[in-house]
Parts: sequence; C-alpha cells; structure tokens
Amino acid sequence: MPGLLRFSEAAALALHAMARVAVGRGDVLSAKALARDCRASEAHMIKVCQRLAQGGLLTSHRGAAGGFTLGKKAGQIRLLEIYTLIEGPVVLRPCLFQNHTCIGDHHKECAFGTMIMELERDVLRYLKTTTLAAVAARCTSREAR
Repeated sequence: MPGLLRFSEAAALALHAMARVAVGRGDVLSAKALARDCRASEAHMIKVCQRLAQGGLLTSHRGAAGGFTLGKKAGQIRLLEIYTLIEGPVVLRPCLFQNHTCIGDHHKECAFGTMIMELERDVLRYLKTTTLAAVAARCTSREAR
C-alpha cells in the first residue's frame, strides 16, 4: 500500500545514505555497505553517492578500503540541500494531479489546493529546518535502545 508522502527512490536513498554516513562519525562507508543497509541496488546507490559527492555533500575515497565520508559537518547540511541536489528545485503543486488538471483550460481552482499547499509547505519547512546532525542523533538514540 503506497504512503501518502512520496519521494523518488533516488531522493530517499540520498537522505538515508547521508544519515547512515553521518551516524558513522567519520568512518569510510562503501556504496556496497550503504546499499545493503538501505536494501537497495548497489548500482543505484553508487550513482546517488557520486551525485552527492559532486555536490560536495560527500567526499569520495578511492582504493580497496574506499567509500564515502561527509563532505562537510552534519550540522551544516540541511535535508533540503540533499533533496534538491538529487531532485532539483522544489516546486509546490496546487493539485493532486501531476498535470494540474484543475487549473488547466477552465482555470478552476483545485478543491484540494489549500490542503495540498499547506502539507507541501509543512514538508518543505521540515526539510529547510532539519539538519543531518539532528537526523543522525535520532538514529543514534534509536540504536542505543
């Protein structure tokens, strides 16, 4: 059953991989280990990590013990930065339909527009205000239980 809030697989992998690397506290983590932890394709994880590295959020380490570490401090990385590096700029949608059917030819306003915009603004606010360090702290406290 699909959830209400949907992110692309690449964005979900990026957010989870960054959290996992942040929890690792400087350990070099391979794309293979990250893919295993996220139950994802190693090839897809490599592509996502390369993109994060190109954007400066991860640092790539070559060699047999190679992998990835954070490119900057977790407290300096906001979730929105991770998301937009993968997905591009956020565009809030005023309609449940991807093609904005309600505001098409008839210029009608969507009956769900207010609710949709409110929810999207809440998610955007969360991504803007939450740091990777905050997410890593929650992950670490869960592991300690």
